[in-house]
Amino acid sequence: MSGQAMFDRIKSYSPKKELNLLLIAVSSGLYPLIFYISDNYFQINSWQFVAYLLAVFLLAPLVVILGAGLLLKRFQLKGIKYLLLTVLNLGCFFFLIHLCLYGGFRWPIALVAGILAILLGFLLYRHLRKLILIQLLLALVGLFYLVVPIIKDFRYSKEWQQQPDDIEQANFKQRPNIYFIQPDGYPALSDLSGGYYKQDVSGIKDFLESEGFTIYDPFRSNYVSTITSNSATFAMKHHYYNDDTNFGKSINLAGVIVEDNSLLRLLRHNGYTTYFLTERPYLLDKGSEIGFDYNNFQNSTRLTLGDGLNKWRDATDDLAGVLENKTTPSFTFMQLFKPWHVAVKKGKSAGMEAERTLWLERLQVANKELKATIEVIKGQDPDALIIVMADHGGYVGFDYMLQLHEKTDEADKIRSMFGALMAVHWPDDRAALYDGSLKSSVNLFRVVTSYLAEDVSYLENLQSDKSFAPIKSGAEKGIYCYIDEHGKITFQKWQIE
Repeated sequence: MSGQAMFDRIKSYSPKKELNLLLIAVSSGLYPLIFYISDNYFQINSWQFVAYLLAVFLLAPLVVILGAGLLLKRFQLKGIKYLLLTVLNLGCFFFLIHLCLYGGFRWPIALVAGILAILLGFLLYRHLRKLILIQLLLALVGLFYLVVPIIKDFRYSKEWQQQPDDIEQANFKQRPNIYFIQPDGYPALSDLSGGYYKQDVSGIKDFLESEGFTIYDPFRSNYVSTITSNSATFAMKHHYYNDDTNFGKSINLAGVIVEDNSLLRLLRHNGYTTYFLTERPYLLDKGSEIGFDYNNFQNSTRLTLGDGLNKWRDATDDLAGVLENKTTPSFTFMQLFKPWHVAVKKGKSAGMEAERTLWLERLQVANKELKATIEVIKGQDPDALIIVMADHGGYVGFDYMLQLHEKTDEADKIRSMFGALMAVHWPDDRAALYDGSLKSSVNLFRVVTSYLAEDVSYLENLQSDKSFAPIKSGAEKGIYCYIDEHGKITFQKWQIE
């Protein structure tokens, strides 16, 4: 068919019944909206973010397609009306799906989506009504997938966060400023010097000791990721991934960290101003309500479809504002994203050896940043309580991080998952009365509370020092204990107590 013949055919097409522009627009965004919500249900924690989603997935297509309808009418372009509307419907649909899959705009993918929409538009413009029906049917199917997280949410209980004693009302006898610095993915020094790392740790070890830090080694995280580890740390309780092997979508664990937890309530009770400083709004996305008095990312910058890792700011610059606060005792949680860990997904991995090389390069940068941060704090606040604790290990020895779902019997890999740097600058020499049981991250703030309240009774309710991983292959699917309370490698399935 010649180009002129095709154009004449397009111009001659007129459906028996006009299609509603509103329906054309809504059908293009409804399935992507439901798909995104079902895939990120437990990370959507505010009505502000819900409004943002409605604007992106429904309002934007409405503006595009209703605007196109007005232009077609204004310039009397009836001949290409249904071709243009089909292309715009498909373009919006593919573009929004690409936003869901990639967590944001990726111009090569968006370009492919646009070209595909144009090509399919020429094929399907006579079948726009059927196309809309297919999109609405997809949305209906998507609603069934949304039922699963809704049921999980309905069954979810916050009972695991309840404390067995009155630690949230503990009264501190001393109130130093507290700085909790977290270098993401920094292993315990004993693990860094051996296993798959095999690095000389004398430089960072000598620095920390010269600055008056007590190094706790061996030390480990109880969980495998930033969110799962920190939620247990701030709650001072085990959550066991809420018995869900899809730990990345665990129910509101990010909210436990930044919205409300036992530690924040305890600090508030003792008159502390709380600060959250981070290089990337990973824990702050989806517009969640923040329980800290201050965070260094404003609400407008936190509305993002992705995980927040593509945004960055220098948290050390924001630290200056914290150090200027002299009116109240302060608690600062400072999240640094180096040395981090190996690539998360298999498709992004450069292979075990290449990932190790990249990780070691980031380690050098992390050491410089950590030293500079400590020197700044100690220079202006020499009597501070400074905690340096990683969230988990660097996963060196793995091809990619999510390989953790595969059962392994290799001790070096297990310790590469859980081993975490831990060092504390105590304001005085009384810590030895309280820190003998400091072996894993879940018990950090019970020990700190006992020290500040000068009350050993809070150590009577320490959590188990076991470390857990969600296993999907190589064994029956479930949550397994990899390191027992004595620090020995094991492999035991956890059962709901």
